[in-house]
Amino acid sequence: MSRVAGDDLDDYVNNLRKKRDDIGKFIDGFIQRRGNYLITGAIKRRLFNYGSDGQGVKLQQYSDGYKRKKQKQGLRSSPTTLKLTGAWYDSLFIQSTVQRTGEIKVLSNDEKNLLLVEKYGEDILTLTIEEQEFIIKELEEELVAWLNENNIKIEFT
Repeated sequence: MSRVAGDDLDDYVNNLRKKRDDIGKFIDGFIQRRGNYLITGAIKRRLFNYGSDGQGVKLQQYSDGYKRKKQKQGLRSSPTTLKLTGAWYDSLFIQSTVQRTGEIKVLSNDEKNLLLVEKYGEDILTLTIEEQEFIIKELEEELVAWLNENNIKIEFT
């Protein structure tokens, strides 16, 4: 069978379609490998150091009674860090379904999570724009290397 004009382009497009699922798997793998540091770690550091949510809004201050409780334990009471024992911080995990839905969520299975989200808002578990940009940069570096290894050319802007 002879090749006709457009066959090379068809082959290229079909190759990209085959790689689409592989790219989703690659991103899910990246999240599994580096997500604890890059994603949940960013949230924990921001909460602990600045006491702000993913929109950059400072969290409501602790009540006077809770401040005294933290101070008695030798813990700082400002900013609001949402950390007393560390159990809630330790319970944060990532649910990545990039391959199927394109979503990456940070969740908690700690019993206090619902109360914390009700009091401080869902954005305590979201990333700031700056945190997202940093993660994208890290992902792009690894993704470009992977794409090059697989002879797929894509430019990021």
